[in-house]
Amino acid sequence: MGLSRGRGMANIYISYSNRDERAVLGLKSWLREHGYEALLVARVKQQEQGAFGDLAPVLLEAINKSELVIFLVTPFWEASKLCQWELDKVQALKKAHMAILEAPANVALADSIAVIDMTRNRDKGLRDLREELKRLLPSASGDKPSDNAHETSELPLQGTVIARHDRGKTKGSSTKEGAVSPAQQRREGGNRTLKILHRGIRWSAFPGWLTGFFKIPVAGTKIKERAMGLSSLQKKLSFKRPSFTAIAKRIVDWLTGGTARMAGAAFLLFVFATAIIAMMSDGPLGSKSVMRKELADVKKRQSLFLTRISNHLRSTGDVQTSLLLGLEALEGAQGEEDRFKARDALYSAFVKEKKGLIFRGHDNYVSGAMFSFDGHYLLSSSWDRTVRIWQIAAPRRVQIIDEHEGFVNTARFNHQQTLILTAALDNKARLFSSRTGKLVRVLKGHNHDLTSASFSKDGQRIVTASGDQTARVWEVAGGKLLRTFLGHKAALEYAEFSPDGRRIATACDDKMARILDVESGNQLALLKGHKDIVRMVRYDPAGKLLVTASEDKSVRIWEARSGVFLRALRGHEWAVLSAEFSPDSKHIVTASKDNTARIWDVESGRVLQVLRGHKGIVSTASYSPDGRRIVTASGDGTLRLWPLFSSDEALVKAARKTARRCLRQEERKKYFLSEKVPDWCARFKRRTIRK
Repeated sequence: MGLSRGRGMANIYISYSNRDERAVLGLKSWLREHGYEALLVARVKQQEQGAFGDLAPVLLEAINKSELVIFLVTPFWEASKLCQWELDKVQALKKAHMAILEAPANVALADSIAVIDMTRNRDKGLRDLREELKRLLPSASGDKPSDNAHETSELPLQGTVIARHDRGKTKGSSTKEGAVSPAQQRREGGNRTLKILHRGIRWSAFPGWLTGFFKIPVAGTKIKERAMGLSSLQKKLSFKRPSFTAIAKRIVDWLTGGTARMAGAAFLLFVFATAIIAMMSDGPLGSKSVMRKELADVKKRQSLFLTRISNHLRSTGDVQTSLLLGLEALEGAQGEEDRFKARDALYSAFVKEKKGLIFRGHDNYVSGAMFSFDGHYLLSSSWDRTVRIWQIAAPRRVQIIDEHEGFVNTARFNHQQTLILTAALDNKARLFSSRTGKLVRVLKGHNHDLTSASFSKDGQRIVTASGDQTARVWEVAGGKLLRTFLGHKAALEYAEFSPDGRRIATACDDKMARILDVESGNQLALLKGHKDIVRMVRYDPAGKLLVTASEDKSVRIWEARSGVFLRALRGHEWAVLSAEFSPDSKHIVTASKDNTARIWDVESGRVLQVLRGHKGIVSTASYSPDGRRIVTASGDGTLRLWPLFSSDEALVKAARKTARRCLRQEERKKYFLSEKVPDWCARFKRRTIRK
């Protein structure tokens, strides 16, 4: 749409994206206030994407009529094919043009185009814009809008009433009045004009001391000039600024002007006193309540600041300071989201400080890890073709089993902890003695690599999954093949018995999981919903729920008997490789290619903790039997132990024990903390005195 040109005003065509409507309306209003007329042509999303239709001739005509073209550059402008077409046409027609950078954007503009940057310093940008307009349009007035601005078909900003304090006519305008200085305007009250539009009030170039008196919403949805009495309003707004003495005299005269006014004064005094009492009280409008809200807001901002600093210091290696700032951040956190961020920063610093939680020894990708059922040992498998048994308590003893011909994908203890079952990429499953490490039996029969192997809860059967699209059940005692499950349409990634041993759940590359009956071999349920490979499926300890992990970055919870979908857990930034229920079935721990493991609440689906520290893919994460620790295995060749805390208070207590010092006074000032030293730092003072 175009605007009619006012007297002495220059037409300026604005190239903009339809998503930047607010910014272009603001620019349009600013141009009118400074004596320039904006030409806008409405456009829709389909036209900006390339379907111009009949819009091209209209745009071309508007560009030809304009004396200057302004490109309102934002990321949306950059993505608009229509705006790029306008840029090409303007350059082809050799029209005067310039660009206003309203938001950061990666736009390659020619060096010859003047660019006004509004993103860094807006006041400076407006000054540069005013100078550039004077340079490109020397013939335009550039001072003020035309006298009939309120009569145009399109007003600067729909839905407002603008009371404008004009700055006087220049010598080149149509009137004979000379230029008026700002000081003279303040003395004389100035010539004010009123533009009546629709709904609300907006003040532009109005004396600052007066704006507070007149910001009152206009009633109704449509106001007409004749209903408002434009001339009378102008007279009411044209008074001079009264002195303080004159105001005081008028108040005294009013208060002493009769019985009615005395009553009114008494009423006003009563209202004033009531307001003072309310402000000093503890109610919602009282000063104490307001102060509490302001204090909570300050603590919230300080907590977020300390959280960011803590994360930064941890990444640079200053773990002790990161730990101390994490304690301060958690103490002042407001709201669940802020507490989660502060808790995450403190926990990450805590586990990084506890260097004894890392197990090193494997030479390649660690594919799996689990606790022994008594909680004293860790069992790990690796692509270095070994299986290792780690003693958790010091001194750490390691038993190595290296009798595999290919990469080892998984290793599992039986519930009696007498046997170790492994699955390798040499098409075989193997049984080893957990005490001696000697080979007991080899299970052969699959035609492709084995991806997983696990015991039944009673320890009498084994289920294996393979890339040959089958799952097989074996007898532990003699190694006899009991049943082969067919029907999968792609390679299997995982298979596991239900706690009662009557069902098997399988995860498959066809993006589905299945529940199979062990006795009949029939399929009982098909779990659909994932959009990529399903890497793992696990039962909860009670056998009521199933969890699946997928390369579509999500985890899904299902009803184990019927296969009904219950809830999806999303938050990982890359493929999820494993998922496991906690011993009480209330939580789930997941491992992902984004180098993290996460703990989730089953009931709400919220992330409770992010386990950061590995420098490679986290292949698996598993709970200890008591649910108080987690072990993770990673592509960086390490295993990590993660202690779990039942509450924030328990985490804070452990972090304070780990701290080797307290924040010094200069550090507390640097991070805007109170100078009062926390009570728990008293032990460091005693240590200093002893020294």
